[in-house]
Amino acid sequence: MNVHCFTDYNPTILEKMIEPFNVPESFDEYQSVFKQEDGASIGLYHDFQVSSVFQPIFSPAHSRVIGYEGLIRGRNRQGDAISPATIFNKPKSLKESLYLDRLSRLLHVSNFSKNYSGQAYLFLNFSPKAILIANEMQLSTFTKDMVEYYGIKPEQVVIEILESAISDDSALIEVVEQYRACGFQIAIDDFGAGESNIDRIWKLSPNIIKLDRSLISNTSNNQRAKRLLPSLVNFIHQIGGLVLLEGIETKEEAMIAVDSDVDLVQGFVFAKPQAKFQESCTDNGLFKYLSATLHNEEAVSSHKQLCWLSAKAGDFSDEVKRATQGSLSPEILNNNDALRWYILDGNGRQIEENYDTKVIGQSSAEASYNPMKFAKNADWSRRPYYRRSMRYPGELQISGPYFSIPDSGFCITFSLAKKSGSETRVYCCDFKWQDNEAGHSHLISGSMGPW
Repeated sequence: MNVHCFTDYNPTILEKMIEPFNVPESFDEYQSVFKQEDGASIGLYHDFQVSSVFQPIFSPAHSRVIGYEGLIRGRNRQGDAISPATIFNKPKSLKESLYLDRLSRLLHVSNFSKNYSGQAYLFLNFSPKAILIANEMQLSTFTKDMVEYYGIKPEQVVIEILESAISDDSALIEVVEQYRACGFQIAIDDFGAGESNIDRIWKLSPNIIKLDRSLISNTSNNQRAKRLLPSLVNFIHQIGGLVLLEGIETKEEAMIAVDSDVDLVQGFVFAKPQAKFQESCTDNGLFKYLSATLHNEEAVSSHKQLCWLSAKAGDFSDEVKRATQGSLSPEILNNNDALRWYILDGNGRQIEENYDTKVIGQSSAEASYNPMKFAKNADWSRRPYYRRSMRYPGELQISGPYFSIPDSGFCITFSLAKKSGSETRVYCCDFKWQDNEAGHSHLISGSMGPW
């Protein structure tokens, strides 16, 4: 390909490089800086040739491509590759930024419409500067007219917005609502990096939230980050958004992403950006490998978890049987994993102080001063283990792992509702929970039946 031949372009483009920089109003003017090579459109911007590549976005559940992100690649007059950052740092004014932003999107849409006939979304990045100036110039219909000009429905296009780079909330919300009204899907890009604002997620209600690569790269050597990721995914699901995790580069990261229940994945381990539309993973068996590996790990973890839970449930059940008239013996506290015993009344109020034990690894200073450990009359009626115990009296209940207030760590709770005369008592025992000892933190609340 003759990458450094600039004579095929319409010379009127040279006029566009002179200040004041005018933003063309017609698609024909933009296409005057296009030429065709190998069935693809290539554009000219200053002394750079710019072209499109498309990186596939996969659904792990479907094991197939559901979209492509359009990305710019460039070369100089000598044919040497230049970085996208070099290209996008070239504009000297807001209007020129808008021109370049639109030129790149026009290039992606043109190549997508000509060379892809399947069912997939087209993801388009929008420059924050371009978003603001387009809002001021009231030119929000440009993108809608552009995609329809090329025979693409707005519903097929996902607009990616880097919200952390825009400080003007009202302008950002206005632009998002304009694009949504045109039928476009909205994605927030690089969430979790820089100054991402959770409050804006509520206000913008995006269809998709793209999690920054830093969130997955930290999970390989940081247990807290690994535990946070599924919670963050669940949070986004609760507010009605799909989760796309980008920048996945290894099989280990891919496994963590899939295990965290993300909806969409993107990264070099699946497929690299290229001019051709790649419809399968670079490793065709990757999704089967991930599924099989996760199933095997879950089977091993579940067996280990069941053995651990059964032993603790037996200890707990034996102690409840010894309980009479609401009093307990401290024998179970000899168990290294037991943290505390406590009894709730039928309304979820704690009757007495905890039958406590020192938390392993806790210093004497921490053990001697902890106001949160005094829990008599505390109201635990909103805790799932209490609600389940009252719903299924006589059946031993097990909670999922949760953050323990007195210990500032994770625990699980065994609970059992029993009649004490005419009143109901809910007997509870918290056990220390550690991922590396008892398996994954995916244990959910449930009943272990009559014990």
